[in-house]
Amino acid sequence: MHAELSKPIGSEALHSFKYLMGTRFQLSDATSGQLRDLYFDDRSWEVRHLVSDPADSCSVRKLLISPNLVNLGGRALQSELFFKRNREFFLKQPSGSSARPVCQQYALRNSTGQKLDPHLRSCKTVQGYQLLGSNGSMGCLDDFLIDAETWTLRYLVGRVETEGRVHTFRFSPETVGSISWAGGAVRLRNPQRIVPPMHPLAGLMQVA
Repeated sequence: MHAELSKPIGSEALHSFKYLMGTRFQLSDATSGQLRDLYFDDRSWEVRHLVSDPADSCSVRKLLISPNLVNLGGRALQSELFFKRNREFFLKQPSGSSARPVCQQYALRNSTGQKLDPHLRSCKTVQGYQLLGSNGSMGCLDDFLIDAETWTLRYLVGRVETEGRVHTFRFSPETVGSISWAGGAVRLRNPQRIVPPMHPLAGLMQVA
């Protein structure tokens, strides 16, 4: 299964969000932290922050890493993410509390003066949201496929179970009409264009 994930779509080197989770950061002088989430802008679909725990496993503080400091590489499956600086610089990255995605904003809205970004989303939270078309549910959001060069969410991956069988399909971010944290749903435009037979993930991803 892992070998299948290394095949790109066209000339793009794409990475599965699910498979990147837990990947360690290789610094210039050490290995430190693990990837715990990606924060993205739901207008540009660009990754704005990589969320890492620090080297000290006893700490609950999360670090926000700029994609500009990380080399994702061309392989779809990687054991490490390459951070371009040393450990000291890594540990001085902004705290996770300095930028909060929508899923964390509601609890803070009346308790802090921090400027909140209504377009900053957590991949980990949005993953699992229901996909809604004009005729109701189309399954759930199962994964994100990330462009290795631009740190852009190139495709979203849907998952639907029909008659005991699981099917996956991919669709572009332009198909998304809205994302609702309160409703736990992603509403799609023109859903008839993204039915599974039209955009299979054959050769890129297999369902376990």
